[in-house]
Amino acid sequence: KYEKMVKQMETTLRACRMRETTGSNWNSEFADKMADVCYKKYESLPKKGKPATGKEWTLMACVVKIEGFKKNNSCNTSMEVVSLGTGSKCIGKSKMSSVGDILNDSHAEIMARRGFLRYLYHQIQRTYQSGSSEVFSNFSDGKCILNDDVTFHFFSSHTPCGDASIIPKVLINEDDIGISLKQVDKILKENSVLIIVVQKKVMLRREKLVKIDVHRTGAKCLPSESVQDEHLPGINYHVVGVLRTKPGRGDPTLSLSCSDKLARWNVVGCQGALLSLLIDKPIYFQSVIIGGGCPFSETVLQRAIIDRVSVNEEDIHLNLPKHYSIASPVIAQSTISFVHSRDSDDKKPCPSSLVWCNVPERMHVTQVAVEGKKQGATKKLAHTAAGRLLVCKRELLSQFIKVTLSMPQPMLNIPIILKSKQVIWDMNEDDIKRYLDHISYKQLKYLSQDYKKAWEMVRSVCFPSWLKSTAVSELISIIN
Repeated sequence: KYEKMVKQMETTLRACRMRETTGSNWNSEFADKMADVCYKKYESLPKKGKPATGKEWTLMACVVKIEGFKKNNSCNTSMEVVSLGTGSKCIGKSKMSSVGDILNDSHAEIMARRGFLRYLYHQIQRTYQSGSSEVFSNFSDGKCILNDDVTFHFFSSHTPCGDASIIPKVLINEDDIGISLKQVDKILKENSVLIIVVQKKVMLRREKLVKIDVHRTGAKCLPSESVQDEHLPGINYHVVGVLRTKPGRGDPTLSLSCSDKLARWNVVGCQGALLSLLIDKPIYFQSVIIGGGCPFSETVLQRAIIDRVSVNEEDIHLNLPKHYSIASPVIAQSTISFVHSRDSDDKKPCPSSLVWCNVPERMHVTQVAVEGKKQGATKKLAHTAAGRLLVCKRELLSQFIKVTLSMPQPMLNIPIILKSKQVIWDMNEDDIKRYLDHISYKQLKYLSQDYKKAWEMVRSVCFPSWLKSTAVSELISIIN
């Protein structure tokens, strides 16, 4: 009966290979085109901060702008990389800065997203100055309105760390029949009854018939999660669906995994709280594309960034503010591998990270970060704008204030944007500037009421273990 079962599975797999739909062909073509665009941008950047060829590896991520994107339509639309990041490091909690001038998390996905924030600030300022930009069609009451034709997409050279990396390994030993992860996904989707039956039978003679295991992630379960990794052999090594912190040597980190952060952005938007004060609605990634040559499962990635925030165990739907929703990005993997991927156990992780974004003052400049700080910055410059990374919390706060003060009719629009009782409507421009210089980062975040409500809903329903930030850097303002 086991031979019959194996033959049945082999027949099913063969049918899956033949059942290539228009959608899956489009996904593959779209993913390859995006990977190619991102890799070419990476190759165009200077060598400084990149891995030593043949000795080191790193991860790379990009945010890509596409105009006229339509799923399953022609892939002839132009793609433009607007931010890029590399890296695989985090700092421990003892090295965190109280003034927001050091990055806690330098993973590629986070660097790319921070570069994207800087890019958005530039586009907002252009809109205030000329009435529109590449991204925003116009503005009203101080808020910029996103161009309906513009979409943003996320690319990562490797599957995000955390929940998305816990991917089943399935290999049938009989007759050397292999089931690739992509094929397993198809069976789960198109023949769910068959795979369930097969798995039940496999468990009876697992050691003879099949190897079942999962790919590991170095991210550790938050101690406050009700379930923890058991680290048992095979499929019971990890639990899935829980929040995890990124690994660090020695001093533990407080940075949550990239899977967790992508799940959060998939509901509250990737623009963050401060930019929500200046943009009319959240910005969602319309696709999440993974580079080739690494473990990948569409089903697992969907679980990690979409399903976890859809409903909770009691099937209570999220009651989100207007314009907020659970995004459903296209998920696909490219067939093209990253030149500096971890393709050998002999390679060591590159100690530095890169960040680049498409803004005039940084157009041809790539910043290199080591341990969350700008590489090469002297002690004298370390706590100045010249010695800080352009994407650290303090510099992004400074950019917010600079851009906000540049909006037309600031005395009319800024009080509307800030919605603060402390803002007096008859303030002059100097008064408003002094107010913004003194208000803390945390206070500004809380002024974005819809964003705050959406995140609190997600956190309470889906991620109750995701603690509120108590970082001292949340209290920074421009004057301290």
